[in-house]
Amino acid sequence: MLGKITPNYAIHPNHINTSQRFHHAFGHYETEGSALILVRFAQQRKKKWEPFTLADIDAFYSEAFRFRSQTFNNAPFIFNLLIEPGASGCWIVEDSGVLHFTYDFVARCFKSAPALQVVCPSCGAVEDGSLFYIPLRLRGSPTHRMECMECHNECSLEAAVTAGVGGSE
Repeated sequence: MLGKITPNYAIHPNHINTSQRFHHAFGHYETEGSALILVRFAQQRKKKWEPFTLADIDAFYSEAFRFRSQTFNNAPFIFNLLIEPGASGCWIVEDSGVLHFTYDFVARCFKSAPALQVVCPSCGAVEDGSLFYIPLRLRGSPTHRMECMECHNECSLEAAVTAGVGGSE
């Protein structure tokens, strides 16, 4: 299925800053809140972008919000348009009862709240929140392309992340 992410994708859950809201990542406040919880879930599992089940996310959500009112205890996780077929994205895909993160989901979250420095591999310009443009769609391969607004060279998002972490994980 097009868009399902491979667990060894260059951007890992810990490359995304979950201490802030994902501003304008999905065009809907509630959807961005659900995306934030999903990234925290992926960070806590320490399994990169491995597929998961509804039971997995519901257990995490129930535990994470246990301190709230009784209304939230054992409440199911609400995806808020992240998984709706035909919605403006469908950023989480379901296949035979298993849920998969998509490249588009990860790219949107990372672009909105990177937890590491992104560097243009061509000119060395450092991401400052507006330096790179990341088209939020696949271009024939499981990678997102980006253009440096300084030198206008195009590279993969993975190459820019690798340059930002000095080529090592």
